[in-house]
Amino acid sequence: MCRNRLDYLCSAIESIISQRPSEFIVSDNSTDDNVARFLIKSYPEIVYVRQSGCLTFYEHLGAALKLGTAPWIFPMHDDDYLLPSFSENIVGYLSPKYSAIAVNGYIAYEKGVSRKSIMGVVGRCGASIIDDPKVLYNRYIDYFQNIAPFGGYIYRRVTAPTVSCDQHNLGIHGDVSLVCQMAEKGTLAWIWAPSLMVRWHDASESSRLNVADYKKLLSYGYNRNYIEKRQRIVKLFRLRRYLSLFRRRNSIVVIMKRRPRHLISYLMLLLQHLIVRKLAIEEHSF
Repeated sequence: MCRNRLDYLCSAIESIISQRPSEFIVSDNSTDDNVARFLIKSYPEIVYVRQSGCLTFYEHLGAALKLGTAPWIFPMHDDDYLLPSFSENIVGYLSPKYSAIAVNGYIAYEKGVSRKSIMGVVGRCGASIIDDPKVLYNRYIDYFQNIAPFGGYIYRRVTAPTVSCDQHNLGIHGDVSLVCQMAEKGTLAWIWAPSLMVRWHDASESSRLNVADYKKLLSYGYNRNYIEKRQRIVKLFRLRRYLSLFRRRNSIVVIMKRRPRHLISYLMLLLQHLIVRKLAIEEHSF
Protein backbone atom coordinates (compact mmCIF):
# COMPACT_ATOMS: atom_id res chain seq x y z
CA MET A 1 0.00 0.00 0.00
CA CYS A 2 1.74 3.15 -1.25
CA ARG A 3 1.26 6.85 -0.73
CA ASN A 4 4.00 9.34 -1.66
CA ARG A 5 6.86 7.45 0.03
CA LEU A 6 9.07 6.41 -2.84
CA ASP A 7 12.23 6.66 -0.71
CA TYR A 8 11.15 3.63 1.34
CA LEU A 9 9.44 1.62 -1.38
CA CYS A 10 12.46 -0.17 -2.85
CA SER A 11 13.46 -1.83 0.44
CA ALA A 12 9.83 -2.91 1.01
CA ILE A 13 9.60 -4.45 -2.48
CA GLU A 14 12.95 -6.27 -2.21
CA SER A 15 11.99 -7.75 1.15
CA ILE A 16 8.74 -9.08 -0.32
CA ILE A 17 10.34 -10.49 -3.47
CA SER A 18 12.86 -12.40 -1.33
CA GLN A 19 9.91 -14.30 0.19
CA ARG A 20 8.75 -15.47 -3.26
CA PRO A 21 5.05 -14.56 -2.88
CA SER A 22 2.47 -16.28 -5.06
CA GLU A 23 0.93 -12.88 -5.83
CA PHE A 24 2.36 -9.38 -5.45
CA ILE A 25 0.24 -6.27 -6.04
CA VAL A 26 1.18 -2.64 -5.43
CA SER A 27 -1.84 -0.50 -4.59
CA ASP A 28 -0.89 3.14 -5.16
CA ASN A 29 -2.86 5.95 -3.52
CA SER A 30 -0.23 8.59 -4.22
CA THR A 31 -1.01 12.10 -5.38
CA ASP A 32 1.72 11.95 -8.06
CA ASP A 33 3.05 9.47 -10.66
CA ASN A 34 6.44 8.81 -9.06
CA VAL A 35 5.57 5.30 -7.85
CA ALA A 36 4.12 4.32 -11.23
CA ARG A 37 7.19 5.52 -13.11
CA PHE A 38 9.51 3.76 -10.66
CA LEU A 39 7.70 0.42 -10.95
CA ILE A 40 7.55 0.52 -14.75
CA LYS A 41 11.28 1.13 -14.90
CA SER A 42 12.53 -1.12 -12.08
CA TYR A 43 9.84 -3.76 -11.44
CA PRO A 44 7.70 -4.21 -14.58
CA GLU A 45 6.69 -7.72 -13.45
CA ILE A 46 4.78 -6.44 -10.40
CA VAL A 47 1.03 -5.94 -10.76
CA TYR A 48 0.26 -2.24 -10.31
CA VAL A 49 -3.15 -0.83 -9.31
CA ARG A 50 -3.64 2.93 -9.23
CA GLN A 51 -6.17 4.26 -6.73
CA SER A 52 -7.78 7.69 -6.92
CA GLY A 53 -5.15 9.39 -4.75
CA CYS A 54 -7.80 10.90 -2.49
CA LEU A 55 -8.71 7.81 -0.46
CA THR A 56 -8.38 7.91 3.30
CA PHE A 57 -6.12 5.32 4.88
CA TYR A 58 -9.03 3.03 5.77
CA GLU A 59 -10.66 3.44 2.36
CA HIS A 60 -7.36 2.44 0.79
CA LEU A 61 -7.11 -0.57 3.10
CA GLY A 62 -10.64 -1.64 2.15
CA ALA A 63 -9.80 -1.36 -1.55
CA ALA A 64 -6.53 -3.28 -1.11
CA LEU A 65 -8.26 -6.17 0.64
CA LYS A 66 -10.38 -6.72 -2.49
CA LEU A 67 -7.42 -7.06 -4.86
CA GLY A 68 -5.93 -10.31 -6.11
CA THR A 69 -7.01 -13.95 -5.85
CA ALA A 70 -4.59 -15.52 -3.34
CA PRO A 71 -6.25 -17.24 -0.33
CA TRP A 72 -4.39 -14.98 2.13
CA ILE A 73 -3.88 -11.19 1.94
CA PHE A 74 -1.13 -9.25 3.67
CA PRO A 75 -1.57 -5.46 3.19
CA MET A 76 1.80 -3.93 4.02
CA HIS A 77 2.82 -0.27 4.22
CA ASP A 78 5.31 1.00 1.69
CA ASP A 79 7.70 2.09 4.46
CA ASP A 80 7.80 -1.27 6.28
CA TYR A 81 9.74 -4.35 5.23
CA LEU A 82 9.77 -8.09 5.90
CA LEU A 83 12.49 -9.86 7.83
CA PRO A 84 14.11 -12.97 6.27
CA SER A 85 12.26 -15.23 8.76
CA PHE A 86 8.79 -14.02 7.69
CA SER A 87 7.68 -17.03 5.59
CA GLU A 88 9.22 -19.54 7.98
CA ASN A 89 7.34 -18.03 10.94
CA ILE A 90 3.88 -17.90 9.36
CA VAL A 91 3.72 -21.00 7.13
CA GLY A 92 2.46 -23.28 9.89
CA TYR A 93 -0.53 -21.00 10.57
CA LEU A 94 -1.88 -20.56 7.02
CA SER A 95 -4.81 -22.79 7.85
CA PRO A 96 -8.56 -22.49 7.13
CA LYS A 97 -9.23 -22.64 10.87
CA TYR A 98 -7.89 -19.09 11.23
CA SER A 99 -9.65 -15.95 9.98
CA ALA A 100 -6.53 -13.81 10.39
CA ILE A 101 -2.93 -14.04 11.53
CA ALA A 102 -1.16 -11.34 13.50
CA VAL A 103 2.56 -11.06 12.81
CA ASN A 104 4.88 -9.45 15.32
CA GLY A 105 7.53 -6.99 14.25
CA TYR A 106 10.25 -4.69 15.51
CA ILE A 107 9.67 -0.94 15.60
CA ALA A 108 12.01 1.23 13.54
CA TYR A 109 12.11 4.84 14.66
CA GLU A 110 13.74 7.62 12.70
CA LYS A 111 16.72 7.46 15.07
CA GLY A 112 17.14 3.68 14.89
CA VAL A 113 15.57 0.30 15.63
CA SER A 114 14.00 -0.25 19.04
CA ARG A 115 13.98 -3.42 21.08
CA LYS A 116 10.25 -2.96 21.40
CA SER A 117 7.82 -4.74 19.12
CA ILE A 118 4.34 -3.90 17.85
CA MET A 119 2.90 -6.61 20.11
CA GLY A 120 4.89 -5.50 23.12
CA VAL A 121 6.70 -8.81 23.59
CA VAL A 122 10.02 -10.00 22.20
CA GLY A 123 11.48 -13.41 22.94
CA ARG A 124 8.31 -15.50 23.14
CA CYS A 125 7.95 -18.48 20.83
CA GLY A 126 4.93 -20.00 19.13
CA ALA A 127 1.57 -18.25 18.94
CA SER A 128 -1.41 -17.29 21.05
CA ILE A 129 -4.83 -18.33 19.77
CA ILE A 130 -7.70 -15.84 20.14
CA ASP A 131 -11.34 -16.72 19.64
CA ASP A 132 -12.91 -13.86 21.59
CA PRO A 133 -12.94 -10.22 20.35
CA LYS A 134 -13.07 -9.04 23.99
CA VAL A 135 -9.60 -10.46 24.57
CA LEU A 136 -8.29 -8.72 21.47
CA TYR A 137 -9.87 -5.38 22.36
CA ASN A 138 -8.61 -5.49 25.95
CA ARG A 139 -5.16 -6.24 24.65
CA TYR A 140 -5.27 -3.14 22.50
CA ILE A 141 -6.16 -0.78 25.34
CA ASP A 142 -3.81 -2.44 27.87
CA TYR A 143 -1.56 0.27 29.33
CA PHE A 144 1.40 -2.08 29.71
CA GLN A 145 1.07 -4.29 26.62
CA ASN A 146 -0.43 -1.84 24.13
CA ILE A 147 -0.12 -2.86 20.48
CA ALA A 148 -1.10 -1.46 17.10
CA PRO A 149 -3.47 -3.82 15.25
CA PHE A 150 -2.60 -2.69 11.75
CA GLY A 151 0.86 -3.31 10.42
CA GLY A 152 1.12 -7.03 10.87
CA TYR A 153 -2.19 -8.68 10.03
CA ILE A 154 -2.64 -11.36 7.36
CA TYR A 155 -6.30 -11.77 6.39
CA ARG A 156 -8.03 -14.85 5.01
CA ARG A 157 -9.64 -13.83 1.74
CA VAL A 158 -13.01 -15.51 2.31
CA THR A 159 -13.46 -13.50 5.52
CA ALA A 160 -11.90 -10.13 4.66
CA PRO A 161 -14.63 -8.85 2.26
CA THR A 162 -17.30 -9.24 4.97
CA VAL A 163 -15.68 -6.79 7.42
CA SER A 164 -14.92 -3.07 7.31
CA CYS A 165 -13.17 -0.34 9.30
CA ASP A 166 -15.50 1.76 11.44
CA GLN A 167 -13.69 5.05 10.92
CA HIS A 168 -16.80 7.12 11.66
CA ASN A 169 -17.10 5.90 15.26
CA LEU A 170 -13.44 5.15 15.95
CA GLY A 171 -11.47 7.76 14.05
CA ILE A 172 -7.76 6.93 13.99
CA HIS A 173 -8.49 3.61 15.73
CA GLY A 174 -10.74 2.36 12.91
CA ASP A 175 -8.55 -0.71 12.38
CA VAL A 176 -9.57 -1.97 15.84
CA SER A 177 -13.09 -2.56 14.55
CA LEU A 178 -11.69 -4.49 11.58
CA VAL A 179 -9.66 -6.96 13.62
CA CYS A 180 -12.40 -7.35 16.25
CA GLN A 181 -14.81 -8.30 13.48
CA MET A 182 -12.28 -10.86 12.25
CA ALA A 183 -12.16 -12.30 15.77
CA GLU A 184 -15.96 -12.48 15.84
CA LYS A 185 -16.02 -14.45 12.60
CA GLY A 186 -13.25 -16.89 13.41
CA THR A 187 -10.06 -17.62 15.31
CA LEU A 188 -6.95 -15.44 15.22
CA ALA A 189 -3.38 -16.64 15.61
CA TRP A 190 -0.86 -14.23 17.12
CA ILE A 191 2.67 -15.24 16.12
CA TRP A 192 5.14 -13.86 18.64
CA ALA A 193 8.37 -14.16 16.66
CA PRO A 194 9.15 -10.77 15.00
CA SER A 195 8.82 -11.18 11.24
CA LEU A 196 8.77 -7.62 9.91
CA MET A 197 10.06 -4.13 10.59
CA VAL A 198 7.39 -1.48 11.20
CA ARG A 199 8.50 2.09 10.71
CA TRP A 200 7.20 4.38 13.44
CA HIS A 201 6.88 8.08 12.58
CA ASP A 202 6.25 10.98 14.94
CA ALA A 203 2.60 10.97 13.89
CA SER A 204 2.34 7.35 15.05
CA GLU A 205 3.24 8.10 18.65
CA SER A 206 0.36 7.40 21.01
CA SER A 207 1.26 10.52 22.98
CA ARG A 208 0.22 12.61 20.00
CA LEU A 209 -3.21 11.07 19.59
CA ASN A 210 -6.23 13.28 20.10
CA VAL A 211 -8.09 12.81 23.39
CA ALA A 212 -11.31 12.54 21.40
CA ASP A 213 -9.91 9.42 19.71
CA TYR A 214 -9.29 7.82 23.11
CA LYS A 215 -12.92 8.48 24.04
CA LYS A 216 -14.10 6.93 20.77
CA LEU A 217 -12.08 3.81 21.42
CA LEU A 218 -13.54 3.40 24.91
CA SER A 219 -17.08 4.07 23.68
CA TYR A 220 -16.63 1.35 21.06
CA GLY A 221 -15.73 -1.13 23.81
CA TYR A 222 -18.62 -0.06 26.05
CA ASN A 223 -21.18 -0.33 23.25
CA ARG A 224 -20.10 -3.90 22.42
CA ASN A 225 -19.73 -5.04 26.03
CA TYR A 226 -16.01 -5.64 25.56
CA ILE A 227 -15.25 -3.68 28.74
CA GLU A 228 -16.91 -2.25 31.83
CA LYS A 229 -16.21 1.17 33.28
CA ARG A 230 -14.99 -0.17 36.62
CA GLN A 231 -12.34 -2.43 35.11
CA ARG A 232 -8.75 -1.70 36.11
CA ILE A 233 -7.66 -1.85 32.49
CA VAL A 234 -10.08 0.99 31.67
CA LYS A 235 -8.78 3.15 34.52
CA LEU A 236 -5.22 2.61 33.36
CA PHE A 237 -6.22 3.47 29.81
CA ARG A 238 -7.59 6.75 31.12
CA LEU A 239 -4.25 7.29 32.79
CA ARG A 240 -2.64 6.97 29.38
CA ARG A 241 -5.01 9.63 28.10
CA TYR A 242 -4.07 12.01 30.89
CA LEU A 243 -0.39 11.38 30.32
CA SER A 244 -0.88 12.42 26.70
CA LEU A 245 -2.50 15.64 27.93
CA PHE A 246 0.40 16.43 30.22
CA ARG A 247 2.87 16.03 27.37
CA ARG A 248 1.22 18.91 25.58
CA ARG A 249 2.25 22.47 26.15
CA ASN A 250 0.37 24.26 28.95
CA SER A 251 -1.97 21.30 29.32
CA ILE A 252 -1.74 21.30 33.12
CA VAL A 253 -2.82 24.97 33.16
CA VAL A 254 -5.83 24.17 30.97
CA ILE A 255 -6.86 21.26 33.19
CA MET A 256 -6.53 23.30 36.37
CA LYS A 257 -8.64 26.13 34.96
CA ARG A 258 -11.39 24.11 33.30
CA ARG A 259 -11.62 20.83 35.18
CA PRO A 260 -9.56 20.65 38.36
CA ARG A 261 -11.17 17.34 39.31
CA HIS A 262 -9.42 15.81 36.30
CA LEU A 263 -6.09 16.62 37.91
CA ILE A 264 -7.18 14.81 41.07
CA SER A 265 -8.34 11.86 38.96
CA TYR A 266 -4.99 11.85 37.21
CA LEU A 267 -3.07 11.75 40.50
CA MET A 268 -5.26 8.93 41.80
CA LEU A 269 -4.72 6.95 38.63
CA LEU A 270 -1.00 7.56 38.78
CA LEU A 271 -0.94 6.15 42.31
CA GLN A 272 -2.93 3.15 41.17
CA HIS A 273 -0.56 2.73 38.25
CA LEU A 274 2.44 2.52 40.60
CA ILE A 275 0.70 0.05 42.91
CA VAL A 276 -0.49 -2.40 40.24
CA ARG A 277 2.42 -2.10 37.81
CA LYS A 278 4.28 -5.20 38.94
CA LEU A 279 1.08 -7.24 39.08
CA ALA A 280 0.02 -6.11 35.61
CA ILE A 281 3.36 -7.03 34.08
CA GLU A 282 3.31 -10.47 35.68
CA GLU A 283 -0.22 -11.11 34.47
CA HIS A 284 -0.06 -12.52 30.95
CA SER A 285 -3.53 -13.70 30.08
CA PHE A 286 -3.01 -13.25 26.35
